[in-house]
Amino acid sequence: MALVAILFINTAFAQYNIDSGLVAYFPFSGNSNNQASGTNGLNYGTSLSNDRFGNPKSAYSFNGTSSYIDLQNAYDNAERSVSFWFNSSLIESTARFIYVSDFGNVVNGCTAVNLIRSNNIDKITFAVGYQRAEAPITANAWHHVLIRRTSSECHIYLDCFEINQTTAGLAHSVDGLNKTFIGAGRYASNYFFLGSIDDIRVYNRCVSPQEAKILCSEENPCLNLITEQPIDHKAKGGASAVFAANAKFSPANYQWQISTGNGFSNIANNCIYNQNGPLTINIVGLNMDKNAFRCVVSTDQCTDTTNVAFLQVDSTGGAVSLHDTIYVHDTLYQNTSDTLFIQFKTGINIVDQLSLKVFPNPAKDRLNIDFGNFQNFSNYSVHIANALSQEVFSAQITQQIANIDLSSFTGAGLYFVTVKDPNGNALITKNIVLK
Repeated sequence: MALVAILFINTAFAQYNIDSGLVAYFPFSGNSNNQASGTNGLNYGTSLSNDRFGNPKSAYSFNGTSSYIDLQNAYDNAERSVSFWFNSSLIESTARFIYVSDFGNVVNGCTAVNLIRSNNIDKITFAVGYQRAEAPITANAWHHVLIRRTSSECHIYLDCFEINQTTAGLAHSVDGLNKTFIGAGRYASNYFFLGSIDDIRVYNRCVSPQEAKILCSEENPCLNLITEQPIDHKAKGGASAVFAANAKFSPANYQWQISTGNGFSNIANNCIYNQNGPLTINIVGLNMDKNAFRCVVSTDQCTDTTNVAFLQVDSTGGAVSLHDTIYVHDTLYQNTSDTLFIQFKTGINIVDQLSLKVFPNPAKDRLNIDFGNFQNFSNYSVHIANALSQEVFSAQITQQIANIDLSSFTGAGLYFVTVKDPNGNALITKNIVLK
């Protein structure tokens, strides 16, 4: 598929579908694959390098002695357009080919672009069948080439300027090799290119002059890669918090980082942190106050880092409130069952505000329950359950000390005395033994 190309163009030309008729697109972003359709390129000794925007592993470097790429197709179309970028490290009296294709059955089928020094002038030369063109060129700089071919005309561009327009003559390929080579001559045995080549596009139509301007003025695909920046977040202790970031390309990798004051380090997914685009902090701790977060966003071509966002922890009400429900998972997110001791701070002192004393223990006929400062717990209730979790007694708390008759209880053994809030949340439990 060729979804990337249209994203790179200037928005002023958004009305043009620059992907229409695209039969081959080799962005060289990490590999020599054809992202339009058809066969991929075969790489013979080239290596990935920086593209014209400085993005790593986004172009291919050719060694000038043996390396080339075979596109495995002649792209045999009477009407066609060819677009690519190149940066030559060496121009000399021996020709060095950037692009050569051989259409065996098409009039004016052979297309060749090479560099050569002639009369002490560095030149780029073009051959489209019998059509010829040349222009001065500089080494160690990125240049754009476009060839637009109809059944009757041939237009050749260098760096957005048309340098040649001719009426297409009638000439078939010399021997009909039906090949397309990048960085070498027609037989891939000589005339090797030294430098970098990127973003090769082949169309089965002649693109318009307006589309020619689009192709030669593509923006940096990594420009404004990040479309959503994380913002500062305020959360209560024990709650959750989310920081969001998004890229304009998909798929993208999001690696969140944290700084507690000693520089940024990567965050790993665990029971506290989940990251897949946004970063979710499942449980905000009081020790996270003023922690800084940012995200390194990367695609096949681009890497960028978001702005820094800060977490502010609101400690009012405490890290865990009296009625909060706490869910505990292990690192595999499997429910666990065990004795859990949690040390926390709250806005009220539970020990002072809620106490539960049961006596005598063991008990036989009667049980006394002392609720302490019970006035602070209006509408709270007390419940007694047996060892099978069957409730055998419940009542509203209306006084400091309740005296409960145990004569109706059936069976000796272990019982549980629990105080619950109006929502049915268990706050404190004591064990008693009935003789």
